[in-house]
Amino acid sequence: MTGFICQLVQHSLVFYTVSIKLFGRRPMDESVSIASVQTTFRKCIIIEALQNKAHLFHVQMSFILYNIARGVYMKIFASDFDNTLHFVDENNIGYFKEDDMKAIQKYRENGNLFGLCTGRPLYGFEGDMDDGPVLDFVVASTGGIVTKTNHNTFETIHETVMSVEQVEAIQNLCEGRGILYIHANGKVYTLFHRRAGYDSQTVLPSVSALEGKHITAISIWTASLEMAETLTNEINARFLNALEAFQNVNWLDVVHMGVSKGNGAKSAKEMMHADILGGIGDSFNDIPLLEAADVAFTFHRCDDRVKEKADYVVDSVAEALEIFKKL
Repeated sequence: MTGFICQLVQHSLVFYTVSIKLFGRRPMDESVSIASVQTTFRKCIIIEALQNKAHLFHVQMSFILYNIARGVYMKIFASDFDNTLHFVDENNIGYFKEDDMKAIQKYRENGNLFGLCTGRPLYGFEGDMDDGPVLDFVVASTGGIVTKTNHNTFETIHETVMSVEQVEAIQNLCEGRGILYIHANGKVYTLFHRRAGYDSQTVLPSVSALEGKHITAISIWTASLEMAETLTNEINARFLNALEAFQNVNWLDVVHMGVSKGNGAKSAKEMMHADILGGIGDSFNDIPLLEAADVAFTFHRCDDRVKEKADYVVDSVAEALEIFKKL
């Protein structure tokens, strides 16, 4: 055991020494990002693994102990999109808050991960992200699909799909009370009707036209909060253990049972090897995200049922990130 501890200390010193050689300063100086430190340590792991594969575990353990001692760990932050990060003014023009954009950029420059956790489909932003932040991941379709991002391209790391028969059953239940927008292959398909201003939505003549597509969620528009709540309850009662509906104001999102924003965010945390998950959202469909997050945020303007799930109640994403970076 003593020999094992000595090897951990030795490898920690190697990490520290190589960092000084590469950076010319201590690795934890504020002028050096955590991402740079992690890159350095990966180089150490590769060198050690090539020299002696038996030492790889010791090298990894030394990194863990070094991080604990120095308080270094990777943070991942998942943000809802609509009315959390992205807003619409009185002229129906979308915008991001400047303070939020600056805070996200600074947060990422420190080597942490930032992404979206949204009810929208993967390719359902219709130009709304043109002035948005750089993303490390996207949890789309209320958790139905989880992706890494790389130079505006998506790499799917997790996906859960629904059947055409389930879509047809939802259509029959909602007929005359709600309009379905079906998330498939990262895009939006609708039956008989296209939302104004969303020209990329494909209108289908029937549900059977979805055959062969990866259906990850259904978003349903209703005319009122009351109707959205009614349909949410009906779907959850009728499709128990098969599908689950989450209300989002006068909309509801329907996904496969076990799929949620919370589980999607946890998948992103696991797949991207992060240590602590922060989450922020403003509506009922964000509650699973807030429950799954290690640190949860919502807004003063939100319903009390949402606020009671949060660790912190804030006014902006920027304020949430300011708190999160200190934890």
